[in-house]
Amino acid sequence: MAIHMQEKRQQKSGRHEQNPGHIGTCSRFLPFMVMAIAILLLFIIVPVAATDPTVIITGYEVTPSVLMPGDMGTVTLTIKNTAEGASEKENTGIVSGGTFASTKSTDINVFIENVHLERNGIDVLTDDFDRLGELGPGQSLPVTFVIRAPSRSGIYFPEAWIDVKDGRSTRYPVMVNVNTDISTQKKPSLFVTQKLPDRVAPGEDCTVAITIKNTGLIQASDIALVVNSTIKSLVLTNSGRYYWNHISPNEETNLTLHFATDKNTPIGIDPVTLTITYLNPDGTIVRQTETVGIPVKGRAEIAVSSVTTDPVRPVPGGMFILIIRLENTGTD
Repeated sequence: MAIHMQEKRQQKSGRHEQNPGHIGTCSRFLPFMVMAIAILLLFIIVPVAATDPTVIITGYEVTPSVLMPGDMGTVTLTIKNTAEGASEKENTGIVSGGTFASTKSTDINVFIENVHLERNGIDVLTDDFDRLGELGPGQSLPVTFVIRAPSRSGIYFPEAWIDVKDGRSTRYPVMVNVNTDISTQKKPSLFVTQKLPDRVAPGEDCTVAITIKNTGLIQASDIALVVNSTIKSLVLTNSGRYYWNHISPNEETNLTLHFATDKNTPIGIDPVTLTITYLNPDGTIVRQTETVGIPVKGRAEIAVSSVTTDPVRPVPGGMFILIIRLENTGTD
């Protein structure tokens, strides 16, 4: 009766005693479960988010380099996959001190959705290039657009637009020159003229007049001239080296070269080399080579080589033949 009353009191209070044997069993397996979870955490594969694939324009070429108003030309773009900049990584292995045992990196092919050349004052005659396909890591692809120059001269900057799938788009300006002289550094320019004899016979002397004129926009300085004959029998008889401190724009200087020949001087145009060096305003050395061609031509000279008679001893009052032999002793 006492036991029955105790069970009723437990039901009223809503409390039930747990099985002591069940609690003991769980307690025994708990350390093994914690150890298994720790081991699983050591061997994990963690994918790292991939960077966005993209392309760059490594260069472009406009043909012709300078267009006249209304002319047609081409713009060729060189598109390259930035393989190192677009890759996906996967970390695997045991984590030790926050570092994975191995990391795998895979370059991503880039899929080119569209290539467009924005006009910006230039007529683009080629349609967009749609869905060009995949470009492998490090690979390049040329794309050419046909353009027409506007009616007005100037510098124009059409812009290349490249859209890639699941990646970053690229914008790149292209310079197109339409009949415009882009200012460059002013430089001197030495123009050499020469006055030659009509002909020089082997063995004769001759003179050559040389004029050096600065046709550039700024003076040339430290001008040196070296004369060199390439024919041994054509000899320079005066100085072969000349120097001028400077030659201003539109200014000219003159000199006369004297040469001597001999009988062995070859017939034809015998070259004499003029080597000119001078300095640009920025200090760079300019080397210029000119060639003077001296016309060596033979000259005919008639001489009597022999005089004979037939018979050898004519008879007084008789008939005889006088034989005179002529010979060209010249060089032509």
